[in-house]
Amino acid sequence: MNFLTSILDKIEGVKRKDLDVIDVYMELWQHTFDISPEQYDDLVSKIKEISPDTVQTKARLSFTDTIKFIFYPNLGDSNKSAWESYHLFEQCGDRCGMGIALGPIALNYKNVGLFEQALETIQLAVNYLGNNSYYNYFIGVSYYQEGDIHLALKDFPAAIQVFNKGMEVVGDTQKPIAARLMSSMALVHIETNQFDLAEELFIKALNYIDSRSGQLEESKIYTDLGKLYLKKQDFDKAIYYHGKSIEIRSKLNHRHSLITNYIELSKVYILKNNIHEALEIGRAHV
Repeated sequence: MNFLTSILDKIEGVKRKDLDVIDVYMELWQHTFDISPEQYDDLVSKIKEISPDTVQTKARLSFTDTIKFIFYPNLGDSNKSAWESYHLFEQCGDRCGMGIALGPIALNYKNVGLFEQALETIQLAVNYLGNNSYYNYFIGVSYYQEGDIHLALKDFPAAIQVFNKGMEVVGDTQKPIAARLMSSMALVHIETNQFDLAEELFIKALNYIDSRSGQLEESKIYTDLGKLYLKKQDFDKAIYYHGKSIEIRSKLNHRHSLITNYIELSKVYILKNNIHEALEIGRAHV
C-alpha cells in the first residue's frame, strides 16, 4: 500500500470513527517529502473536511503548512508558520504539539548560524515531547536535529551520544528516522577519518529505506556517500552517488536540495583538475 492510499484509508477510518484525526495528520507530517505540493494540498483539503473547528485544528493546520514550507520554501515562510503553530498549541495546552513545532524553529536558528539558540530550542522540544511513544517519530527527529547541531559545532562525542539516544527511541519502529540517525553518525566518522565505519553505516542506513516512501532520505544518503568518496578521493564513486541523488531529487523537484549536489560535484571536478567541468556545473545550476 503506498502512502497516498494509506492516508486516504485513514481519512475513511476517521469518518467511521475508528481513528482520531490526529492519526491522519501524523502520517501526513511524516511523508510530506514523498509527494508533490499539489497532492499535498489535495490531501490537506480532505483532512480539513474531517477536522473539528478548534484551536488545536488551527495549530495542526499551521504546522502542516510549516512542513510544506520547509520542503518547498518558495511557497511560504516556515519560521512564521512554526511560531504560529507553537502559540496555538500553547493556547490549547498541547505540550507535544509545542514540542513538534519547536523542531522547525530550531532548524531555522541553525540555518542562520544561531547554534546556541538552536540547541536550546531543540532540547526544549525533547523536554516537551517527553516519553510519549505516539510521538516517537518526532522525538527521533529532535534527537537527529540536536546531534546535527553538535556535529556543526564539531563536538563529535556529544553528537554520537545524542544520535545513539535517538536510536534507542526509534529502534526498528521508525526506520526512516533510524536511517537518518545512522547516516548522521556516519558523517561524524567521516569528520574523524573513520571512513570504513562511515561506509558501513551508510550501507546499513540504505537497507532501512523503503525506496517507494523514503526517496528523499535515500537521496540524502547518496549525497553523503558522495561526500565520503570525495574524502577518500575515489572521484568516480563520488560522481556516481551524487548522480543517483540528483536523479531522485530532480524527480521530486527538490531544487534547494539539488544545490548541495551541484556544489559537491563541482568540488569533485576541481580536485580532478577539471576546472572547465566544475564551472559548467556551476553556471548551469545557478
